[in-house]
Amino acid sequence: MAATYTAEQVAKLAGVSTFSIYQSVKTDESPFPFVRIGHRIVFPRSNVDRILGIESSLDERVET
Repeated sequence: MAATYTAEQVAKLAGVSTFSIYQSVKTDESPFPFVRIGHRIVFPRSNVDRILGIESSLDERVET
């Protein structure tokens, strides 16, 4: 299991568009902590899971 989610995965879990996730990052209003790695933006899995109240493995629900 990866330690991070992509913006696409976070959008799917949160029920919003990928555009909304990127826009919230751009305006520094993201409810999810994120890390920039070069041009990539990733979201620590533990933080996203905690914020969304997810406790179980999400490998079946989120395609990588």
